[in-house]
Amino acid sequence: MDTIKRIVAYLPTVGILVAILALPFPYGALQRYGLIFGAAGFLTDYIWNRRWESWHWTSAKWVYIAFLAFYACLPLRELFSPEYNWLFHTKLETYMPFLVFGVMGIMGFNETQRPELVTGSMALSCVYMGVVLVHAMWGVPYTGFAEWQEQLKLIRDTQLNTHMVVNVYCNMALVFIGWVLLVSSCKKWYKWVLGIVAVGIIGGLLISEGRIGQMTLFVLLPLFVAAWFHKCGKLKWIVPMFATIALAAGLFLHVAPRFHHPSLYDNARPYIWRVAWSMVEEKPIFGWGVSTARDEFVRRGLEDSNFQIHYVEEFKYVSNEAHGVVKYQIMHPHNAFLETWMEMGVTGLLLFVLCIILPIYLLPIGHNRWYLAACLFVFCMQAMFETMGACLFPIWIPILVYIWQNPLRNDRSLFHLSDQS
Repeated sequence: MDTIKRIVAYLPTVGILVAILALPFPYGALQRYGLIFGAAGFLTDYIWNRRWESWHWTSAKWVYIAFLAFYACLPLRELFSPEYNWLFHTKLETYMPFLVFGVMGIMGFNETQRPELVTGSMALSCVYMGVVLVHAMWGVPYTGFAEWQEQLKLIRDTQLNTHMVVNVYCNMALVFIGWVLLVSSCKKWYKWVLGIVAVGIIGGLLISEGRIGQMTLFVLLPLFVAAWFHKCGKLKWIVPMFATIALAAGLFLHVAPRFHHPSLYDNARPYIWRVAWSMVEEKPIFGWGVSTARDEFVRRGLEDSNFQIHYVEEFKYVSNEAHGVVKYQIMHPHNAFLETWMEMGVTGLLLFVLCIILPIYLLPIGHNRWYLAACLFVFCMQAMFETMGACLFPIWIPILVYIWQNPLRNDRSLFHLSDQS
């Protein structure tokens, strides 16, 4: 009977790990089924193992209240919207993790999810992506870095996903690998394997065209190296290390083509944000609603000359290439905070910010608090330049809270990993 209880207890963990494995790839069945299996497994475990008997209220559950309130803003605001379109139903689905993890968090998670297992899953996905790209690029003639990088971009976009999705995933994986190397007392061979994977991830981020992913890396890398020197008692090397990484980052920014004209100075985002901000200024309190906001955003954008020059013309080319028809309605503000404010008003924006800030202060995660903060920093860096549901999956926030929400357990089961002594 104990064996059955233990197997049932791991059902939600299996589902969530499947979803995590699928996160760098286009949103589809594997992510949905992983989340569904995890939720069904959670309910099965909750009933079979009588989890309700140990339920008690903690201040940390306010985080899950914030998740539920944020999700509820979507349909509540739409009740007062004069129109509905496909975007509303799409957002209800892609934002569903806030509802699912909100309910599970209030009911109470079990203690089977381990950061080591999550790290291994993310490392496997990163290795798979690396193998796919190496295989696809093998034999491609090198005629210059810019041309080679463009070919790499086309292959990655076709076979994997955009650089925004992939780079967020890779930076998240580095945070988890950093935790294993610095905190976990798992087997040394596991740490060595993850260390080698981390080197490959760093190399992949550096050759990517994703500027935000690279800037995020330049913040994370010195912090984790400094933590490593501190752990080893070599504090005198921290300042030289910072200077070396700063010099290397400066040289990289100097030579990387995406940080120079025309890629940097012809960026469309300032013109896109200007249009979105005009909508926020008009309805800052209650917003426009999901459907109305997008339609109004497109209408104003098509009337703005700079928006037309820097965004619409390029978008028309990409849209025709990918879909055979221009679908203006999928144009978005490229800023998760600005779009949330635009759609759900200041209430939705504040709840969105609470979903990010509250976990860091309220969840009982001890020293792991800094690793959750690092993961949420990676998310926020991309959220300032991308819209949730486009190239930034909303599931990242609740799933990160779920992973880090428990203290370390004394469990030597899978992979014979031991917890910190």
